Order: sequence, then structure tokens, then C-alpha cells
Amino acid sequence: MIFLFSNFDSFRNLIRTRQNLFYNSLNILLLLSKKNKSSDFQPLPKYSSDRLIVKLKPDAARRITTPVPSTPFKFTSSSVSDFGISQLDKIAKDVGVVSLRCIGRPQQKPYDPFFTASASAFAVDVEPQVDDLSRTFVLELDKSTKVSSAISKFQDLSDVLQADYDYLRYTMALPDDPRYSEQWGLTELNCPDAWDRITEGDVTVAVVDTGVQTYHPDLRRNVLRGYDFVDITPESIQLPPGYTWVGDTRRRDGIPADDNGHGTHVAGTIAAVTDNEIGVAGVAWGCASVLPVRVMGSFRTPEGYVRGTGSDADITTGIRWAADQAADVINLSLGGSQDSFVWRDAINYAYSKNCVIVAAMGNEYEEGNPTSYPAAYPNVLAVGAVDESGLRASFSNTGRHIDVVAPGVRILSTYIGGTYRSLNGTSMATPHVAGVAALLKACNRRFSNSQIYNILRNTARELGDGAFNEEYGHGIVDAEAALERCTLSPIPTEATLKISKRYKQGKRLQPKSVHTEGHLTRSILESEELFSKQQEIERIEKKLKEALDYIQMLKQEVM
Repeated sequence: MIFLFSNFDSFRNLIRTRQNLFYNSLNILLLLSKKNKSSDFQPLPKYSSDRLIVKLKPDAARRITTPVPSTPFKFTSSSVSDFGISQLDKIAKDVGVVSLRCIGRPQQKPYDPFFTASASAFAVDVEPQVDDLSRTFVLELDKSTKVSSAISKFQDLSDVLQADYDYLRYTMALPDDPRYSEQWGLTELNCPDAWDRITEGDVTVAVVDTGVQTYHPDLRRNVLRGYDFVDITPESIQLPPGYTWVGDTRRRDGIPADDNGHGTHVAGTIAAVTDNEIGVAGVAWGCASVLPVRVMGSFRTPEGYVRGTGSDADITTGIRWAADQAADVINLSLGGSQDSFVWRDAINYAYSKNCVIVAAMGNEYEEGNPTSYPAAYPNVLAVGAVDESGLRASFSNTGRHIDVVAPGVRILSTYIGGTYRSLNGTSMATPHVAGVAALLKACNRRFSNSQIYNILRNTARELGDGAFNEEYGHGIVDAEAALERCTLSPIPTEATLKISKRYKQGKRLQPKSVHTEGHLTRSILESEELFSKQQEIERIEKKLKEALDYIQMLKQEVM
């Protein structure tokens, strides 16, 4: 039977739909086969079984008399198990606290991993309007103590602002054919055209992940000296039967080596060396350097798949450190379904340092589509995944908090052992966006994080029904259009919801003009006065937001 189509777009759209159905069916069969291999399948743990996180009120932090370490527990020569505050110490003794440390110790430069905060370090006259995590502590308990009971007792204390579990987060990647050899994602984002505009810069992108293989031949020129913050006690994370830990889990040092592959893969998508006649190309290859921040250890499943996991305490410590190292962009290809105060504080701290924070939406759409954090936080750019057809990947989570999408299926990039591998996941989509954000920062160092967010949203190519939607957000990121907005137009101060129907499926591959009616096409250099006014408005808005947040914090403390 022969079908006639009125135009090529209709035919192409049909082919893409059929292709997507095939890949979706393949993914479902893969997931079912893995689950069937293990009849005693158990869910992964959600939090550490012997740790909790406690945040003190400002007045209580000023009364600390015991020198509190910020080192990992195993490096503490004499375990500190008290604050020097009678009320807190009594409960700490009752619940069996064996050691404690500060997550966000007062800043020291150069960075000292063995810094111990004295009482005077907490006795500041004016509390910061953005929490720097210097009043937040991770407490290790005796193995016989239930974490839930300890949390309840600390929450009842007047000196404690908040107490919660030390939740675990997981990488957002799925395995695929390691011999797949096409980087379709770069073309889809119009990166080659963007490179015609800019290929030089000095932008730092922190990859907060499983580490990076710094000596990979396609990465070593673009990798900075990072740090390893992993401090996992395997006994405290009760993996299901058949799961085993892999590599280093408790050696905090200046060697953020990757024994998983996930972080190296992410780093390659962002900044793999290009035009060197080997391997692959990174989105921001000439503009960005990768700062490896290892916050996740690895475990192997019964099927042989190695996955990364890390605790909130380690990950948020790494985020704060990256912000203090003046990272321009922070890539978070990780997440979990638990909201946590320590995560909100870490994200807000990094955002206050003008970091662009990009996070994965999650891969659990077929497991109930839960909201994933940190992607759901307001100051984060949330990224979903699409396949080669421009349709939402079957695993990619959806929701009102999604901002943009990027390629996340069969993504080829660098891997451990000096090799290359193709992976699926919103973990793979996120570094594409981080790379484009780095290009924008290289284009204009004066851009604030909010301005970069808005450029990425406003220049994204619309998908779905042509307007903002919960599957694709504002659309697929377009590097060329974003760079054109950077160099030819005034900077947008707020995202606009695009309602045009001209760029539905089938037309999405056509480059979209970033100019609307009446939009000025003069250069930023010719718009200095307008730029200054926009900066002043954003500065005032930021101060107002900080003041409101501070008032809210004071209200909570009074209550």
C-alpha cells in the first residue's frame, strides 16, 4: 500500500514517531529483562543508616566551644562528639553520637581539607543573608541507634533549626552500546555554527559527580586540579544482596579519580579537546576547563552495571567548595526524590556566588515520574532528555519545573580507561546545556546566572505544542541562537512563554530567529546604558530577595 503525503514534514514526522516507538519498546524490554534477572530485587537505600544532618540556629552556633572538624570522620585523630553546649551535648550522648563535623566550615584560602573550626570561627557579628552551611553539621551515630529517633530528638531542641536524614543521590545514566560512534547531539544543538562565533574563553565548569579521569587523552588539556569529597561508610549504606562497592569510598584528598565512568563521560560532553584528530568533541571545548569535584562513590549491581551514589553531606560540601573556587557553571547529573534543607542551602549559596547551576530532571518517568531534586529547586536550570527524533526520551521525567531539554539518548563521550562509550540518561543531556552556558559566559563575562538562564530559555527551539509544556519546557537548547542573542541583542531580564505555533514537531530542526517584532539588533557594546540599567535592576531585586529570605529565616527562628 502506498501512502501519499502532502509535504515532506509530515513524512519525516511519521518516521520519527515510528523510530521513537521502537526505542521506547527496546528500553522497556531492557528494563524488564534486568528486573527479571534478579528475583530478589530490592529498592536502593534512600539515606545513610547511621548519619543525620543538623542545622543550628545562629545564637547556638555562636556558643560552640568545642573545636569542630570539617575533615572526613576517618581522618579525625580524636573523634569530636560534642558541641560544648550542654543541651545539645546531652541529646548527642543519649542518641549515641560518636563523631561530628561541619559541612560548610568558614572559608579558608588556600583550601585546607583538615581545617578545624574553633569556637571563634562561628562567632560572627552579622549573620550572612545566604546560608553558607557553616552552621550545618553531619553527625555519625552508634550502629545501634535509629536515625529517625535521633532526628526527632534533635528537632525538639530550641537550639536546632532543622534536622534531617543524610539522603543518598544517584547518577542519572543508563548503559548503551559502547561502540556507537556518532555525536548527533552536537549537531542537534547547532554547536558547529556556535563555534563559528566563539572558540576561546576562560570559563570553569565544575563537574560534581563521580570524579574525572584527568589523564584521559581527550580531556587532560582541559581539566583543572579538583578534589575528592567522598566519605561513605559502606556499612552505613545497606545495599541489597548481590550489590558490591567499587573503588575508593573514604579517601578524601586532592585526587578526584573516577572509578565509575559517569563523571568522565559528563566532562567529555562539556569540554573534550576538539580538533586533535582523536576521540570526540566537547560543547565548549575551546572555552571551558573542567573542575572535577568527586562526591559520589560507586557500586556494582548483580547484572554488572556500575552506578554512582553519594550522600547529601558530601555532595553539598562539594557544591559549596566549587562555588568558593569561583566555578562559573556547576553541572549536577545526579538526583533523588527527597527534598532537603541542606540541599536548598547549598544551591542558594552557589547561586549567590553567581554560579549557573544545571541539573538533570531524572530517569524515573516509567517508575511513577517522581519530582527529582536538585532539579526542582528554583535557582536551578532543570534539563530533560530527547532522542534523535526530537521526542522526549521514554525515561525522562516531566514536570512544571522543567526548563529545557537536550540530547540524552546514545550520547558518545569520554570514559574511564582512556576509552569512549555511549550512554543514555538525563545525566547525558545536562552537560550539553552546561556546555552551552559556558559558551555564553565566555561570550560575555558580565552575564549573571539569571541572564544566562533566560537566554537559554528564550532561544530554545520549541517542541511539543509550540508553547511551554511539562515535557519539553521551553524547548531544546540552541547554541547558535543563544550566542546570537549574546552578541546581537540586549540581554533579556525575564523568560517569555512562547506561544507561537510555527515551530511544532517537524519544523524544529530549522534554525529559529531569536528576534521578535520590535526587538533591537544592536550590539551590547552599543547598548551599554541599557545593560547598566538592567544590571542595577537585577542587583536591587537580588538584595530584596536576600532581605526577604533573611526575614523568613528570622521568623522561623522565633517560632
